[in-house]
Order: sequence, then structure tokens, then C-alpha cells
Amino acid sequence: MSAKYSITGKIVSVGTLGAMLIVASWMIATVVAARQESWNQIRAGLVASWAEPQDVVGPMLRVPVKIDRTDSKGRAYVQSTTAWFLPEKLTVDATAGTELLRHGICKTSVYSTDMRISGVFPETIAATLAENAMRPEWDKAKLVLGVSDLRGIKSSLVVEWGAQKLSLEPGGENQGLKGGVLEAQLGQAPTGAVPFAAVLKVRGSQQLGFIPLGKTTEVAVRSAWKSPEFIGPFSPDSKEVGVEGFRAAWRIQHINRNIPQHWIGDARDLSASRFGVDFAVPVDYYRATTRAIQYATMFIFLTLTAFFFVEFFLKQRLHPLQYLLVGAGIVLFYLLLLSLAEHLAFPLAYGLAAAAIVGVIASYTQWIFRRAKVTGMVASVLTVLYAFFYTLLQMEEYSLLLGTAGLLLALVLIMYLTRNIDWYGIEGATES
Repeated sequence: MSAKYSITGKIVSVGTLGAMLIVASWMIATVVAARQESWNQIRAGLVASWAEPQDVVGPMLRVPVKIDRTDSKGRAYVQSTTAWFLPEKLTVDATAGTELLRHGICKTSVYSTDMRISGVFPETIAATLAENAMRPEWDKAKLVLGVSDLRGIKSSLVVEWGAQKLSLEPGGENQGLKGGVLEAQLGQAPTGAVPFAAVLKVRGSQQLGFIPLGKTTEVAVRSAWKSPEFIGPFSPDSKEVGVEGFRAAWRIQHINRNIPQHWIGDARDLSASRFGVDFAVPVDYYRATTRAIQYATMFIFLTLTAFFFVEFFLKQRLHPLQYLLVGAGIVLFYLLLLSLAEHLAFPLAYGLAAAAIVGVIASYTQWIFRRAKVTGMVASVLTVLYAFFYTLLQMEEYSLLLGTAGLLLALVLIMYLTRNIDWYGIEGATES
């Protein structure tokens, strides 16, 4: 053997090729990110054509008040501000009909909801105003209801307020959440506890959220959607999820959230207490493909190492171009996985992509070595590696432990296979 066949030189050349292939796998990661961004933009367009995720906030009572004050110099003045009152009890009963909007491979969930909102405001409102020496301007007082995207409202909204019927109209101050506000002028002071009720027909997309504004808040949601996710700081007190859809119910007390029943001043940000339902459409293939690419370095290293030792023990030299072609197949797996996963279930896409790459590399191995045992060994190693890395993808909590154990096992195997090799002797024989 001549100097140009140096083992050290081969290791360096294979290592360089491995580094190039790792960079190529990172480039595929950018393709995955670009595809996901494109998917998000298409989904945003679908959502914009229907309605945004909806949050229903309220109702609340907003009362302009005047308070006599004295400044630091003893001079009297009148402060104009706003008093806010929340209901004693708030009940929401919602039925959501769902469907999927599609554009190419992109799809997103949308819903149309029939919602009954009812409850009662406390009889202590007048007493609270008097205790704090506030003079209410009842002719300017308003009942306020927040709906994130007013485009989704599909019927006029009339609230039964005691014996009155109030028509809610758009406008007014935003209540700390993105979106619109509906309000109705009271015109007169409430006498005693005031019951209210309204029917809201609204459509939205992806999520339906609520704010627990009642001293006691009860929310019930039902739908034929089979894969809901429950969001926010409050889990349902009861839920049923099955092939016919789901039913969920919440009961939240005022002491469970950091919102007072009444306050003076500006509207508050209430979003921290938001809870509800996410009509989730699983789009795990981008995330799963990205996670698979994170293991590309390990996969490339183990595959090229396997071919290096096949070459070494069989004493049949491989050209760096042949290593490059094998590595290209490994890298191409991730692009093939992504393209299949956009149309098929991820497990099936993974299996088909792995089978295709194993078949190509095994066939190429047969053409190079023309030994069925070697081809079978290479196919078996690749199959085990793909199965191993798929297992890592499924075991997020234990993926680090299992991955480290796999690397340790590979290291032990390499040590065992090379335990009797005199590397200096081989290098010296090569140079001579």
C-alpha cells in the first residue's frame, strides 16, 4: 500500500465529508422552518376569511362617577373617573359546530357557536358607590361585553336587563384583550339585584376563550370536535371526550382569580385569567421533522463509521465520493420525510422514507461490495438506527437518556471491534 492510502488520511477525509453532510442537514432544517412559516401564513389567511379566535369578556357594568377631592394645598376639586362592577353570577352555555377550512395541504379549525350568557349583578352597587362617596352618572352608565373579533358576530345582540331589553352596539373602551367591545346605555340606576341574559351567535377559529368575571362563573361547552385541548389556568371540573365529541364544564370562584369584583379607574387587563377550548388541528410533522434533524449528526456519524469499518475489515477500499453518496442518502431522508409527512400520518411517512433510503443504500452497497452478507448487515444496521431514532422521537422525556445510552453502546461496540488493531503498525505499513 502506498502513502496515499493512509488510514489517518481516510479518517480525515471521511470526517470532512461528515461535516459537510451535517451542514447540509442544517440547511434542510431551514427548509422545514420555511415550510412551517408558509403554512402559518396560509392558515392566517384562512382565519382572516372567517374570524379570529374569540374571547368573550363580560358583561361588566361601567359607571362614570364624580368624587369630591382635596389637593395638597387644601383646595377642593371634583375628580371624574369610572367605577367598574362585575356580576355576582355568570353562566355561559355554548354549543360549537366545527369544520375544517382547507387550502392545499393547510387546514385549520373554525367554529360557529350558539352561546347563552346569563347571570345577575349584585344589589350592593348603589351602596358601594355611596360608601365611597361617589356620585354616579347613571345616564352615562353602560353595560359592556367584549368579543375579540366583531366580524364573527352573526346576529343582533339584545340583552335582557331586568325588565328592560338593551341593544348592544359596537364601540367603547377595550377591556384589556385584543378585539372589539359591545355596549348598551342603561339610562337609569339599577334597583336591587339585576338579572341579565343574552344569546350570542358568534363564529371564530381555533380557540374559544372566556374570562371568569362572575363571583361565581360557570361555563359549559359542547362540540362534536374529537380532539380538544383545554387552555388557560383553569382545568375543566368535568369533561368527556369521545368519538362523538366532547363536553366540558368549569366552575370558578372569584377567589380563584386575581380580579376584584369592583374597582375604580381604567379598564384592567383581564387576559391572565383567560381559559377555554382549543379546537386543535395536529400539525406535529414540522416539529417532529425538526426533532428528527436534531439527531442527524449522530446518524451521519454512525453510518459513516459503519462503512469505514466495513471497508477496513474487508480490505476493499471506498472512494470519498462513495461515502458522499451514502451520506447524501442519509441527508435526503429528512427532506423525503418532510414531503411525505405533509400528506401522510407521520409514523407512515417515517416508515416509507426510512424504507426508501435503506433500500437505496443497501442496493448501492451490493453494487460496491457484491457480497450479500455485507449488504444484509448494512441494511440491518440502517434499519436498527432508523427504529432507534424513531423511538427517540416518541420518548421526549427520556430521549436524552436513551440517546446517550445508544451512543455509549455504539462507542463500546467500536472499542470492542478495534481492540486488537495495531493502528500505529497499520499506519507504518501503509507509509512503507
